[in-house]
Amino acid sequence: MPSTALSAALRFEGAPARRTLLGLIVQVPLLFSARGFLLLLLATVFVVGPVRSDNDIVASVLSYSLLISLSGFGIMTLTQALRLRRSVSMQAYPPDTDGSVITAGTPCRVIIRTTPVSILPFFSLKVSAEFDQEALPSMEHRITGSSDAPRTLAETIMFPHRGLWRIRCFHLTLEDRLGLSYVNWSVLPPSEASTLRVTPQPHSGRSFPVLSSSERPGDLYQDSRQRMGDPLDLKRYHPSDGLKKIVWKIFARAGELVSRHAENSMTPEGQVVVYVLAGPADDDACSAALNYLETLEELRLEALLGCDGMGERALARTRSEAEEILIDSTWDSVRAESQAIDAFSRFLESCRTTIGDGFIRRVLIFTPRSSLANPILIKRCELLGQFLEQQQIIPTFALGGFSSLEDARALEANSSIRRWFFSAPASASPATSREGETLLTRLCLQRAWEVFS
Repeated sequence: MPSTALSAALRFEGAPARRTLLGLIVQVPLLFSARGFLLLLLATVFVVGPVRSDNDIVASVLSYSLLISLSGFGIMTLTQALRLRRSVSMQAYPPDTDGSVITAGTPCRVIIRTTPVSILPFFSLKVSAEFDQEALPSMEHRITGSSDAPRTLAETIMFPHRGLWRIRCFHLTLEDRLGLSYVNWSVLPPSEASTLRVTPQPHSGRSFPVLSSSERPGDLYQDSRQRMGDPLDLKRYHPSDGLKKIVWKIFARAGELVSRHAENSMTPEGQVVVYVLAGPADDDACSAALNYLETLEELRLEALLGCDGMGERALARTRSEAEEILIDSTWDSVRAESQAIDAFSRFLESCRTTIGDGFIRRVLIFTPRSSLANPILIKRCELLGQFLEQQQIIPTFALGGFSSLEDARALEANSSIRRWFFSAPASASPATSREGETLLTRLCLQRAWEVFS
């Protein structure tokens, strides 16, 4: 936090363990608050004016008392700041003790634990946390008094979306109760700790149909020209069947020659290839994809899932693996058109390598409905669909979001109010996610692509 005209900011990142009081004073060019600065200016005016020219006793007592008090507060603030800077360390803990999970959009309780802190009377220490990724409103805790036990602070935070939220630093402010002098500095948490894992909200909308993505000839794929399954089907005997295929028990009871033949070899399973177009704030698509993989696990179907920002991470095969990759790749997900096709092409090659001798005929793409107002996302869907068509693969878009009809109506009413008070410029870009959904659906109909909403 840089120094301003009326605030003192100390940066201790990378500083040596020992620091002299003189070095600390050099780092603090201005120690007093606005109130203290005005009192210091008033005392200086009295000393230069009435005290020197008129030898005013009242002005002398008042001015020198102010100077002594401000100097005392400043010295005590600096010495305490030097001592606390050497001894205080902080760390945040998620609420893992009771097995609870931090969910996006839900207030959660985070514990901040400090080393033992001793503060002189008439002074207090303010503590606030700063996250590395986004600016989140943080509570301001105030520590007073002395204690030989570690201090525990409870922080209530509501994270806007999923991700690994890491606390960059804790901002500390030591000040007197009158607000005359204060010192600010930052404390870095341990690098391996103070990282909070936030999961997306659970999906409560409608489920999507189960669609197989891969096919294989032979035992795992229905062959209309040749039956290669188990010999469980029955048919009337033909001389070309041979004597070994005759079911003699049926002939003994009914007097008819019936032979066994192979049943159609097919599997409705195969592998289900899933890709999630999800930026940091697109938890609706992530929740829908996780719900879909949970359905596949119940049906004992194998899934291959990838997402934006996955990079060199391995494909997810289960719901738990999918949740991990969606959370870990939150801050790596991008929507640049130039990088989207390259990343998707690498994902497709990984799926082909995993499937082996099979071939992919469909890819299910989960698209965040809440972000369809962004024309870049619609353009990405069009580019991905064209790329899959060139690969002779059917693109299937699944729109996640709007857990109920009331949510959609509320969003539509909100957009209607905005259009009533604010005139939108003429543009081909969608103004709301509902209009973006209409554009994407129209695009899929024109291209003969599959879309589920």
